[in-house]
Amino acid sequence: MVKRERHFMKVFIYATLKSRHILEEALGEKHGKKLTPTTLNDWEESISEKEWPTIDPVHIGEVKGDMIEVSAEELNKLDHWENNYRRIKVKTEIGSAWAYQWRGNQ
Repeated sequence: MVKRERHFMKVFIYATLKSRHILEEALGEKHGKKLTPTTLNDWEESISEKEWPTIDPVHIGEVKGDMIEVSAEELNKLDHWENNYRRIKVKTEIGSAWAYQWRGNQ
């Protein structure tokens, strides 16, 4: 029997996704994920024109959030949940990760 190795990706979560209840709803299960606090420097949290939380790059600023590790299947679930957002690559204090940014922001 061949053992399949699972690959996990890191995702920086902020705002409503930091709520265990919301994260479990997005993933469709009780996940028990470890939330590791981290900071995204040179970004700020703001409210989109649709009044949803988002992040924007700035010269001086920071966004406090958490890092989680997810499987490819879980990442697809988050993509579906965050369908009004685009997934972008960011660098936090503890490493690179995916994050979700409102599609209207450049």
